[in-house]
Amino acid sequence: REMAIMGRLPGLETATTYATEVTDENRAINKKAWELLQLVSDDTNRVTTMSNQVALTKTPTTRYFNIVLVLLETARSDAISAYNPSLQTTPFLDRMANEGIKVENGYVSLPHSSKSMYSMPCGIPAYPEVTVIESEKDREPPRECLPHLLRPFGYQSGFFTPQTKEFENSVDLVANIGFDTLVAQEDIDQKHWEEVNYFGYEDMALVEPFMQWVDEQGDSPFFATILTAASHHPYNVPSSFSSH
Repeated sequence: REMAIMGRLPGLETATTYATEVTDENRAINKKAWELLQLVSDDTNRVTTMSNQVALTKTPTTRYFNIVLVLLETARSDAISAYNPSLQTTPFLDRMANEGIKVENGYVSLPHSSKSMYSMPCGIPAYPEVTVIESEKDREPPRECLPHLLRPFGYQSGFFTPQTKEFENSVDLVANIGFDTLVAQEDIDQKHWEEVNYFGYEDMALVEPFMQWVDEQGDSPFFATILTAASHHPYNVPSSFSSH
C-alpha cells in the first residue's frame, strides 16, 4: 500500500496526516479541495476563474529548457536513499538531490497512480473517489495543465510508460491533460523486454522510443513525462538485473 500525505487546506482545519491507506479523514480533506474548485466552475467543466490566473509569461531573460518529469510507480520516500540514508537504493537520485533541489515535504491528493498522473502536471487535486472521471473522453481539467501552458512557447509534449494504455483509459487521460504524444506498452517493440508485472514491460524498454522522440524534436523544446512500471506490485526484477 502507498503512503498518502494530506495537508492543510482552506476551509478545513486539520493537521498534516500520514496514512498507509485512504482513510475517511484523507477523503474528507481531498473532497473539500474538490468542492472548493467546483465553487468557481461553469457548465463547460472548466474553472474559468482559476484558468485565467494560470499563465506563463515570457520575459527578457526567458530561457527554454527541456523538462522531464519522472514518476516512480509506487515508490515511497522511505524506499529512496536520498530520504532514507540507511538504504543504498537510488544512487542516481541521490546525486541529483545533492546537486539540485530536494523537496522535503510532498503532498498527494490520493494514493492512486492515475490520479497522480492528473494532479502533478495540472497542479489541482484529483476527484476524491476511486472512479477515474479524469479519464472520461473529452473531459477537460478545471484549468490548463503544463502541456497546454507550454505549447505557445513552442514546446512539444509526450507521455511515456512501459505500462499498458488500456488500464483506466490512459489514452483519454493523457489526451485530457494535453499531451501531444503517448507511448505505452502497445507501442514498444517487444524485442527482448520482459513483462515484469501485469501492467507492462521493464522500464529499460522505454529508453529507445523515448530517445527517438527526443531526436525528432530537433531544436524545439519539449516537456516529457515518464511513468515507470517495474516498481509496481508484484515487484519482479528483470532477469538481466543482478539480485541481492
